Amino acid sequence: MTPGPTSPMAPPDLAQVLPAMARAFPVQIVPPSPEYREAQLIADLGPDAKGRGRRLELTFLPRDADDPYFLQYFVLMPFQMAPGQAADLARTLALVNLKMPFGHFGMDEASGWVYFRSVSICPAAPLDEGEAIRTANVCAFLVDQLAGVVEPVADGSGTVDAAAQAYDAMTGGSVGA
Repeated sequence: MTPGPTSPMAPPDLAQVLPAMARAFPVQIVPPSPEYREAQLIADLGPDAKGRGRRLELTFLPRDADDPYFLQYFVLMPFQMAPGQAADLARTLALVNLKMPFGHFGMDEASGWVYFRSVSICPAAPLDEGEAIRTANVCAFLVDQLAGVVEPVADGSGTVDAAAQAYDAMTGGSVGA
């Protein structure tokens, strides 16, 4: 007896994790558009300590047909980098990222953006709801905990040394400045 034809497994799709994400966050799926080639799942993280809104954006990065799927978790911070702060902010982000369990903070000097980003490799199969929600929760936690360390350097009201001391106090170690 020969086995019958197998049906290809469904590829990963953001709609597969929508129910799990909706249990933790207000969410919506934004379909592809001329501006965004891929659909996005937007999760509202609620306001930061200063009452500013934040959102986690999940989207698949562009890929060729034989490439793996990469799911990006992205939070644009609700503050900008002030002119002249690029060097100090880059130094601070390097210090913070040194102990980051996954993902990283980054910046785009031209736009003034400060962001948090993590990327997961996904098999060519349905997304794992548990993995997606755990990753989203860790991203939200890291953004909550570390925005207060990063923002003073980004806006010029704090120093790299003060950020390093605050981070050391939070993590119980020394990253130095």
